[in-house]
Amino acid sequence: MEGWLSTNGFNFEGNAGATTWNRNYFMLRDSHLLMFNAGDILSKPRGVMYLVGSQVDILPEDSGLPHRFLVRSPLCGDMIELASSSEKSRKRWVRALQVGSRVTFPDYTLLEKERQVLANMVLTPRAPTPRGPGGKMVSREAPSVLEEETDLMGAPLAPGAVQPYDIDGVPLLRNPKGELINPNTGEVVPANIPRFSDLGEPLDAFNRPLPPDAV
Repeated sequence: MEGWLSTNGFNFEGNAGATTWNRNYFMLRDSHLLMFNAGDILSKPRGVMYLVGSQVDILPEDSGLPHRFLVRSPLCGDMIELASSSEKSRKRWVRALQVGSRVTFPDYTLLEKERQVLANMVLTPRAPTPRGPGGKMVSREAPSVLEEETDLMGAPLAPGAVQPYDIDGVPLLRNPKGELINPNTGEVVPANIPRFSDLGEPLDAFNRPLPPDAV
């Protein structure tokens, strides 16, 4: 985040009306607050503050200087008083500074990517339609994402076995008695029901992919 804010400078302690306030350009970069004077943006910053462990406080409104907030770092002893042009802008800056006080920017970027991945995950994927009579065999060039040591319910799978599906793409699971069931209806299905992998490959009775030339 970056933008223009009013400030009385780093480490100033006193009444808001007893000092000169200037407009400076501020940037949040990798948990640091960078301050630039007008005209030297993107050159050497005039002030830098480390934000991890810092505190952000909303200050009471002063006549002629509203939307103020204070950033204080107990770790390095720095502090700076800032003022936004609007309440909306102040809220955005306070939120961004609070994030910077807890995690570094690379950590925040990683957490945001993980959040997006989790938000887009499909917890119960359906198998593709299996091949029909005379259809072309689906080639297993890469292992299935479900080819793990457990099934969709976390139950252990035998070595070489994969999560089985019926011909409609519904996953087949086992109840506490060891019987195959349809998880959507809870009904027990026959043990000899045709089974397929998530790639549409036929499986044997032990949920292992059949060789391409198997009958």
